[in-house]
Amino acid sequence: MIRPRTVVLNLAVFAAVLAAVELGSWTIVEAYEFMQRGRKDESGIERRPGPQLAMAANDPAAIYSDPEIQQDLARHAEQPGSAYRYESFVVYRNRPYRSPHVNIGDDGRRWNGPNAPPEDAAVWVFGSSAPWGATNADNETIPAMIEASLARGPAGERHAVANDSVVGYSSWQEVTNFALRLRDKPKPKVAIFFSGLNDYYLGWQNKTKACEALDRTGVDTYEALTDGWEARTRGRLVAWPVAADAMRAGFKNTLELSRLSDKFFKLREANADIATWKQNYRTARDAENEIAALCVLKASRTFVSNMMLAVRLAQDRGIVPVLIQQPLLFATRKKLIGPEIAETENPNYTQFVLTDAELDSLASVPSYRIDQRSLWDKALFLSLYSRQSEMLHAGAAQTGTTAISLEAVIDAIDNEAVFSSAAHFTFRGAHRLGKAIADRIKPLLDG
Repeated sequence: MIRPRTVVLNLAVFAAVLAAVELGSWTIVEAYEFMQRGRKDESGIERRPGPQLAMAANDPAAIYSDPEIQQDLARHAEQPGSAYRYESFVVYRNRPYRSPHVNIGDDGRRWNGPNAPPEDAAVWVFGSSAPWGATNADNETIPAMIEASLARGPAGERHAVANDSVVGYSSWQEVTNFALRLRDKPKPKVAIFFSGLNDYYLGWQNKTKACEALDRTGVDTYEALTDGWEARTRGRLVAWPVAADAMRAGFKNTLELSRLSDKFFKLREANADIATWKQNYRTARDAENEIAALCVLKASRTFVSNMMLAVRLAQDRGIVPVLIQQPLLFATRKKLIGPEIAETENPNYTQFVLTDAELDSLASVPSYRIDQRSLWDKALFLSLYSRQSEMLHAGAAQTGTTAISLEAVIDAIDNEAVFSSAAHFTFRGAHRLGKAIADRIKPLLDG
């Protein structure tokens, strides 16, 4: 008969062994990352572990007007549970929150300062993390800057602007959010949709021609709701995918060491037969971009279709719709400043593919190409986003809708950082864009 004391002792020994393995893995991973700092590849590009490389050229002062804003935004994002709550139809909405620089009301709207927007705001702004203000204080988001830039109305009234944006939203959620707001709030004079990038990226994130990623929702809600549904409907006491994630988090260094070991052997194999590696790279690249060309077209058509639904919903109620496709960092012609440098350069090693000429010139395989996250053709990526903009503007013209292009505004700025990341804007960038949008919609409000 096995004694309880023996069982406990064996479990303790097993736990100690696991802890020792994790500690040893941490030591090796930290040593590896330390050695990688400052190393350069054959092209002279400095190689750093991912997060450090991403921040290499980032000057927080170019992104945030005050260091406390960065910390406050981090506290909001990392709050216990989630920064979001479940809500029918839109899947999730902003959770109410209060802090010096991030304030969200019970209705999920982000404020433009210390006070809630009035119920009868004249302008509603819909979109995802860029207009929500992922790197901005309340009073420095694009909607807040629109409000600050709008002159008062003919009777001296203030044109209040409501920020109805939510991180990770696609156009499906934006148009549904608009419909729900119309049900619950006094209608505005103008509804702005600052959108398009999330739908576009979903078009690039598919593994098959079934375009399985197009309908997935953001901030991990697709996985969370799928796992929760299966656990509840099948009567499971444990949501095993959630438990597995917790286990992986507890042994992240062991798993990272395993990944690095696998990468090491793949790198040796690639450099032992570089011709075969190049051919396999080309094959994988061509297959991935063939799928993308198909799925991105579906994503763009869906985006424009949803924007036309929003237009009809607005026009039927006497609201003036305004459409804006979110500007793309990779397409800007402005002089790159601060964070824009790293945010433009890094995807060349993690997302965008080597051209045939670059591939042919390789004498050895760089380690970062072994586990490159995506194999997207950059020229195709830029051209298809431009095509999506043309589709949106064509739809706007057919429906008599105002469509605003902000690229020229950004391209003319050469002395400050506009983008804080590939998808977000600095406080200066938000000010510039907010003012440009305000100048365009002012006649719509006073007309």
